Amino acid sequence: MYKAADKIKMILKRIQKDGLVIFCIIVFSALYHVFFMKVLNGICPIKCITGYPCPGCGITRACISVFHLKLMQAFMLNPSFVSWGLFFAFFVVRRYIMGKTNDKAVMYFLIAVIIATIVIYIIRMVLLYPSEPVLTYYEDNLFSHFFP
Repeated sequence: MYKAADKIKMILKRIQKDGLVIFCIIVFSALYHVFFMKVLNGICPIKCITGYPCPGCGITRACISVFHLKLMQAFMLNPSFVSWGLFFAFFVVRRYIMGKTNDKAVMYFLIAVIIATIVIYIIRMVLLYPSEPVLTYYEDNLFSHFFP
């Protein structure tokens, strides 16, 4: 049986082992925030290139809405934020608390979440495009300059 201090040391050791990956995610997030949020006014990279929203469009805003306790607004922005939140929690518990580093359950859960996100995206594009604010066409996209 582990003591609480031993458990905390074990978790910190695992986080330190993943330090480079965590650092890269933080740097990417900062660069993404500066470039896409500040320079392009929050337009996602896929939308900048193709003009069409990606399956993940609205997830960041949905998570921010959850933190502001606006659950209905979050669900309308992108309902798949729920499955991604559950996946993230599942991953953190399995990896850092239970210590499972090579875990097929995490991979299966990730595949299920990706499939669910794509299915939700297709349904939203068929039923809601382009009437919802997240699901709009960006006319000044990169492809429009090459293929008018």
